[in-house]
Amino acid sequence: MISIGADLGQAQDPTALAVAEVHTPEFHVRHLERLPLGTPYPKVVERIGDLVDRLPGAALVVDATGVGRAVLDQMNEAGLAPVAVTITGGRHTSYDGAMWRVPKQALLRPLVAVTEAGRLKVAEGLTDAEALQQELLAFQRRITESGNNAFEGVGEHDDLVIAVALACWWPSVRKPVAA
Repeated sequence: MISIGADLGQAQDPTALAVAEVHTPEFHVRHLERLPLGTPYPKVVERIGDLVDRLPGAALVVDATGVGRAVLDQMNEAGLAPVAVTITGGRHTSYDGAMWRVPKQALLRPLVAVTEAGRLKVAEGLTDAEALQQELLAFQRRITESGNNAFEGVGEHDDLVIAVALACWWPSVRKPVAA
C-alpha cells in the first residue's frame, strides 16, 4: 500500500508532503517535499494532484485541521478524493463518513512504533531526509497543565513528521501494523 501524507501550511509552516510504502513490517519513505512558504493553496492542490497522478492507487491523507478544510474542498473539486483527518487533542478516534478525528497521539503511534523498531526506512538521496531526521529528534511529548499529552517539535518545524505520520497512519487503519 502506498499513501501520501499532506500537512498543509502556507505562512508560518510550509506544506509538507510524504510518500510512504508499506513493506510489512517496514515503512519505506519514498518521497519528502516541502513547498516554499507562501505557496498559494491552488498551487498546493495542483502539486498534490501531480503527485497523485504519478502514483495511481495511492491514498491521499490530508491534515484537515484549521485551513485544511477549505483546501479539502479544492482537492475534492479536483477529483483527488482525500482522506480528511482532523488532528485532535482528544483520546478517541472517530469517523463521521467524511472526516476522521484522530488524537495526535493515535496519529503518531504507527510512526513511533516503526521508528523505535528501526523499521522506518527513508530512501537515500531525498532532499529533505536530513530535515526529517532533525524534526524527529526535536519532536517531544509534554504533559499539559490539564494532564493531557501534547506533541510538538521543539525549536524545529514538525511539518515533515506530521506528513510522514499521516502516510504511516492510514495503512494502520486499513491493516494493523506490527509493533
